[in-house]
Amino acid sequence: MKESCLTGMLNRRLQELTENANPPFVGAGFYFSEMYSRTKSALQGYALVGEDGIELGLRTLLEENNRIAKHGFTQGELERYKLDYLKRMEQAFNERDKTESEALVEEYKRNFFTNEAIPGIEFEYNFVKKHLANITIEDINALAAGVISEKNRVIMVSGPEKENITSLDKTAILAVAEAADNAELKPYEDQLASAQLLDNLPVAGTIVKETKIESIDAVELTLSNGVTVLLKPTSFKNDEIKVTGFAWGGASVADDSDHFSSMHADGIVSESGLGNFSKSDLTKLLAGKTAYAATSIGTYSQSISANCRPADLETMMQLMYLNFTNPRVDEESFQAYINKNRSLYKNLAQEPTQYFYDKFNRIRAQNHPRGNYLPKDEDWDKVDFQRSLDFYRNLYSNAGDFTFVFVGAFEVNNIKPAIAQYLGALPSTDKSLTYNDLNIRPPKGHLVENVYKGTDPKSLAILSFHKEMAYNDKDAFLLNQLATLLNRKYYEILREEMSGVYGVRTSASLNKVPYEYASMNILIPCSPDNVDSLVAAAIGQIKLIQMEGVEQKDVEKSREIYKREKEKKLETNGYWLGALKNCYVYERDFETVSSFRAMDDITSEEIQRVANEYISVDDYLQVVLYPEKNEP
Repeated sequence: MKESCLTGMLNRRLQELTENANPPFVGAGFYFSEMYSRTKSALQGYALVGEDGIELGLRTLLEENNRIAKHGFTQGELERYKLDYLKRMEQAFNERDKTESEALVEEYKRNFFTNEAIPGIEFEYNFVKKHLANITIEDINALAAGVISEKNRVIMVSGPEKENITSLDKTAILAVAEAADNAELKPYEDQLASAQLLDNLPVAGTIVKETKIESIDAVELTLSNGVTVLLKPTSFKNDEIKVTGFAWGGASVADDSDHFSSMHADGIVSESGLGNFSKSDLTKLLAGKTAYAATSIGTYSQSISANCRPADLETMMQLMYLNFTNPRVDEESFQAYINKNRSLYKNLAQEPTQYFYDKFNRIRAQNHPRGNYLPKDEDWDKVDFQRSLDFYRNLYSNAGDFTFVFVGAFEVNNIKPAIAQYLGALPSTDKSLTYNDLNIRPPKGHLVENVYKGTDPKSLAILSFHKEMAYNDKDAFLLNQLATLLNRKYYEILREEMSGVYGVRTSASLNKVPYEYASMNILIPCSPDNVDSLVAAAIGQIKLIQMEGVEQKDVEKSREIYKREKEKKLETNGYWLGALKNCYVYERDFETVSSFRAMDDITSEEIQRVANEYISVDDYLQVVLYPEKNEP
């Protein structure tokens, strides 16, 4: 518990530093963990920096360690972290009868490999409740002084080999460490005073319509400001409520000149905070609570995601309200966002796989200026703070465009007052937004493009199929089943029989936005020498299904997998949240969420029909990554 308190508080200080206009690193953190042996543990830290930030990042990491060793933590920091520590244990205890199997497996593994005790969550929760309160600030500061020392310290610096990057040699690293050890360090100032998210409650709206949806045991509400809310109580988790809200529009409604400002508006708001509180202020203010809300702006829609435990419902609703009505205006946070991402993406673009995916996206979109690509260094200069903020406010100015879905541990009558108080108080206008079709289309015909990047002897091939087709639910389901079946076939043929790949990923969908079309992508990681034969085998399997359909054993296997996976999904809040949202997006009947009737549509004839109607083996994009030495 003491180690967790030390690293938890230290990491929060490091997070605060990333909010500076010129942050010393993109991200950083400390943790206690095994070091080269399961029987040896050490305090380990890392910092992710830009190409020209190695020295500053290393020095800041060392100085923050030394600041703690010299001055320690504050009482306020410890009290807040204790609240969060106890909250996590309480959540685990409350879900003790619904713990995921994966979590139990990990406990058994640690018990076997490191002799970690597994007394059970009831014992652990009671133990923490009894002893956490007795841990003092003196205990943590003494632990910090004991483990943070220049006498038992190893420093490693790693990065890509590039001409314009000057790494630090041993002499330079030791000089940075010496400077950090000799720096005059002031104690940390814990500045947040006691406060609350909202000074005054907003004027509540009203529920003007309530509809019971018997097929899924849910209730749909219409609020006085035009907001639609679907409430689906569940008992899958004892301490979980999940929320999504969405509306059409997204970055597509921005002018071309505001493309970059619109694409980053949500990230800038997330970095800046809400109301009068910075991002780190919110972390402090929400100590001991489980409540989260954040917005997201895609190309064709804007959304908000939120979650909480039932006890913190009011806090979550207030965060949702603030995301709509009062994003924080802070230019320093804007500069922090730009500078961190500039460093991050500059490095990311040099990684061969990321470079390849960016090239693929550019080829598929025919270099459309509104495409979604890895930003170049000069693109960050095109993001305007005020234009981003104005665009964000415009997108979230009319809550009447939004549909919200609530799923989890609540009772409808108990949650309705909070819905009216906060969602009913959101602003609405008569002007409704919808998305604009930006006319981003892939090239027609069979096009083959090769990309050369990196030195490792490995390739990645993407086969991308696209066809403009009218949307219908049945074929959307069957197209997805075709992709699932192909995945199994490719595993058998490309991996087991040809020994050419570790795994192939096939995905397919029928889409309605921004226009109606079918798409399927096949990803084949392999050796450069095997690209042609594996691509031919992948296309050959599609042709075989188009000509002969699939064997009955494959039909039965598909039905069995579908039934088993859906039975499992139906016991999770996440599935219900996404499926109910999609009922609005695709205008589906709510009963399809829990129905198994689609399983009967899985037949050899139907899979064959869909393969022929939606996939053309003479019209697809093939893009392949090769190592640089293969470039002609």
